[in-house]
Amino acid sequence: MNSKARAALILIAIAAPLAAQVSVSGKVTDDTGAGIPDLKVTLTNQSTQVEKEIRTTPEGVYTIQAEPGTYALAIEKPGRGVFAIRDVQLAAGQNQTVNFGMSAQSDNRNFRYMFYGFVAAWLVLVIYVISMVSRENTLKRQVENLKQMLESEKR
Repeated sequence: MNSKARAALILIAIAAPLAAQVSVSGKVTDDTGAGIPDLKVTLTNQSTQVEKEIRTTPEGVYTIQAEPGTYALAIEKPGRGVFAIRDVQLAAGQNQTVNFGMSAQSDNRNFRYMFYGFVAAWLVLVIYVISMVSRENTLKRQVENLKQMLESEKR
């Protein structure tokens, strides 16, 4: 085999896997449309569980190279959790764009749950106090009735 044929085979061996590579790219934006920088982006092959991880650019853009297959794409924002999309299909020769929009609006579910818990505890306390007052009034009446019975028997 001459050197030109060998070079061509080496080039084909290197280029074949690269030709099979596809990419997933997109932009993560806030309510105003501005990119959100430095978010963790994870692409996970759903059949092999192999993960690739990168961070968004200062403009909120990301691009991940992968082999054709079915993937889950996740964006992690500290303090807000993980946002994921499953079953992202990447076919040979296809580049997929997946954009994410994240709201800057605060999530007040925890505050609501704490408030509901406080209200429930307060109601239990009020019911307990009312029942204790009622029991005390009943006992006072019973004591008064016993006193009256004792006084009536003494006569």
